[in-house]
Amino acid sequence: MTERMTILDQIQTDLEDKIKVTRGYNHTPVEVRRGLHKWTDFNDKPVVCFTVVRDEPDELSEAGSLARWIYIEFYGLAETDGLGETDVIHEVAQDVQNFLFSTDFTYTDVTEVGETLLKEGGVSDPINAFSISTRIMYEV
Repeated sequence: MTERMTILDQIQTDLEDKIKVTRGYNHTPVEVRRGLHKWTDFNDKPVVCFTVVRDEPDELSEAGSLARWIYIEFYGLAETDGLGETDVIHEVAQDVQNFLFSTDFTYTDVTEVGETLLKEGGVSDPINAFSISTRIMYEV
């Protein structure tokens, strides 16, 4: 198994095992999935997903180094309550941010967390979503 696959498998395990109300988070995701998924792929929410965006060499490494950056987008989906309530998506996004900055996340020491984007639904649009850009350094 490649180092990249090891990292992705560990992220899946960490998300499933660590983000839980019983461990101090706001929500326990109904499901954690890797890859790109549509709103309709899930019967229940909130869900947390992640997908690889790209992989590239570390330009600042010394010659001969095999250091690389894997760019991962974490995203989540939650429903409004039918009245336009959007608090849940903010709380789930905060859970993932807290996870990424905590020792719950195996790769904290070599991870850079970028911007967080939020999409709030409303009364006629039940879709709430967030995404968090990250990159993780690893050696080939």
